[in-house]
Amino acid sequence: MNLRAPSISTHIPLIILYLIPPLATASFILYYGVDVPYHDQWILPNLFEKFKTGTLQFIDLFNLHNYHRLVFPKLIFLSLGLTSDWNIYAELICSFLLAILTFLCLYQLSKLTNPAQQDNLFHLTNLLTSLVFFSWIQYQNWLWGFQVAIFLINFCTIFACLLLSYPKFLSTKWQYIGSAILCGIASFSSAQGLASWLALIPCVLGLEGNLTQKRKRLFVWILLFLISVYLYFLGYQPDEALKNDAFKNNPDLAQNPTLFLIHFLFNIIASPLIGSLQWSWILGLIILCYFFYLLYELLIKNPHLYSLTFPWISIGLFGLLSSVLIAKGRYYLGSDYAILQGSRFTTHTLLLFVAIFQLSLIWVRFKLSALDLLKNQVINTVLTYGVLVGIVGILTILRGEYAVIQATDLSFFLKSGQTCLTLIDYLEDSPFLNTSVDSCLVRIYPDASFLRQEVKKLKNLQLRTFAETVPFVSDPNLKYGYLHPLPNNEPLVIRRKMPMSLSGWAILPDSQQQPNLIFLSYNNQKSFFANAYITVARPDIAELLKSKSYTRAGWQIVFSGESLPVGENKIKAWVYDPKRQQFIQLNGEISVTVKPKKKP
Repeated sequence: MNLRAPSISTHIPLIILYLIPPLATASFILYYGVDVPYHDQWILPNLFEKFKTGTLQFIDLFNLHNYHRLVFPKLIFLSLGLTSDWNIYAELICSFLLAILTFLCLYQLSKLTNPAQQDNLFHLTNLLTSLVFFSWIQYQNWLWGFQVAIFLINFCTIFACLLLSYPKFLSTKWQYIGSAILCGIASFSSAQGLASWLALIPCVLGLEGNLTQKRKRLFVWILLFLISVYLYFLGYQPDEALKNDAFKNNPDLAQNPTLFLIHFLFNIIASPLIGSLQWSWILGLIILCYFFYLLYELLIKNPHLYSLTFPWISIGLFGLLSSVLIAKGRYYLGSDYAILQGSRFTTHTLLLFVAIFQLSLIWVRFKLSALDLLKNQVINTVLTYGVLVGIVGILTILRGEYAVIQATDLSFFLKSGQTCLTLIDYLEDSPFLNTSVDSCLVRIYPDASFLRQEVKKLKNLQLRTFAETVPFVSDPNLKYGYLHPLPNNEPLVIRRKMPMSLSGWAILPDSQQQPNLIFLSYNNQKSFFANAYITVARPDIAELLKSKSYTRAGWQIVFSGESLPVGENKIKAWVYDPKRQQFIQLNGEISVTVKPKKKP
């Protein structure tokens, strides 16, 4: 088995192999990313406004958001938002660039811990590191600009490890100071950042110096950690309403919270590789046990290897401690949540995998060099390592396929939200649009009233673009779709609280990009009281119009009479044509009479 360093002729293929994961992820972000703020990002217009009016104070940056102090991410959001017209792609690109820098730090650390041995085993391990590190299973973080904080924390922690492990780069004093600054930045970027102080203790102990110097450094390091914790928890009063409700509604959770927490933790650890609700916790337990086994082999049995292993021990501990913090904060949602909805929890956890890969490489090298192995034993050892690497790689790719399915759904609803945000001046303050789970406004922020309020701030700041004068076109000769008539074409009579269902189909002729939404209006209103998603399979339309683009051109909606005025109403359906910047009426109208609420 040839373990020698690759020849010059293999450098170009190697570079290409290393580039595949980050380039694939960049393409993933560009394809599925959408320029629309959603959920937590809507806290930012208030910051933009305060900055523009000169009233921004440090407390605005320091204030708690959920469980987190987002001081440094907020500074990033301010700089990116105000210089890009709050284009969300700026945040997505920032996250990706931080990931690139973090991987370069990991690669440099791998070179430091494998001196003069950049051979096939080295590249196999680091190619796997690249594949896992840029895994699409993190799709929620790749596609949500608000998660800059996660990538910033990872970068600060890994860069601090590199500083503490690179004696020729800086003096010991500045290695120590630089890494402490980075941990401080991580600590006030999100709660998980506090774990960086504890995780980096092995790196701090690995700095050159006598026993007294090491003790002093450790004492100051722990003191800095305690100061960070104290500052972090000043006035710390997170909203525990969801957690309290979960305990009330789930007796098993109330009786066995520790069991739920452990189950959640194991599921988080396994989620980058498998999505089985039955087996994930077992794989998570196996991964954790293997990590501790490596620590036993490399630290207890072979302490002379500490100088090579301490950065990876720190990185592994950070991944583990971050996962513990996440589990502590979210376990009440149920252990399955870590698998089904936990994509955003995986970015820190993946560092545990990276540490395991690199520690395994050091262990395999030690076995090959320390033991007088026969040739076939060497081959078997390397083959076993290669097979395990292959299995992890295949599982990562398979999870990537699952991520594509999830990202497709997420991107669809984000694009729908983007359309609604652009057209928000045409969306009424109706019960459907304000409260329905199918409202395109509620999809991007659950409180539609708050969303409208923040949009006003954006308009005043001239951030983002909103449609102002969109013509309404009613032409029966235009074939954009149809609002299906009611059974027997009879007018419908309902009361305010009664639900009703409408359906139809909609397309954009001669356009590659098909619409995601239709809007409903009543009478002659130049505004809309409801929206419906165009997701229903309509193979008949695709066959009739001879285009596969129309395969899912159908839509259906259920709403109550509360969104309509009392009396007779003519309901119309519309589709927005972004190319022509027009609302086009679909053929057909429905007559609905809403009766007033019954008197008690």
